[in-house]
Amino acid sequence: MKRKLNTIQRKSLLVLTKAYHTTATSSLQVLSGIPSIHPIAIEETKYIKLAGFRKPITVQDQLVNPTEYQEMIRSHLIHPAYFHLENQISLNPAAEYPTLNSTFTDGSKNNEGISSAFCCFNVKNEITSE
Repeated sequence: MKRKLNTIQRKSLLVLTKAYHTTATSSLQVLSGIPSIHPIAIEETKYIKLAGFRKPITVQDQLVNPTEYQEMIRSHLIHPAYFHLENQISLNPAAEYPTLNSTFTDGSKNNEGISSAFCCFNVKNEITSE
């Protein structure tokens, strides 16, 4: 596998460094400052096995158990085709926006759940407390 990955990477390194075709792949990696793909592929494989598949891995002779770490949050919980943006965001400005008691959240999360913040506006729409 290491040899196949080096062969794939070699073509790009030759173009980047504009070196002769007889130059060794390891020399091309040093000249371009790009490391070999093989160790990076092994690292990514272990990460996906641990975070994505939630299976234990071994790193430097130590067993890493996925239950000791927070589960990876999936970016898309619903398919984009089923997400109707027109139902989520109102593009029409409200005639009277409630400025006395409004609570806003950015969706950030901590160990207890979702955080929120509040601010109070006075009659002149100035922030009186945060």
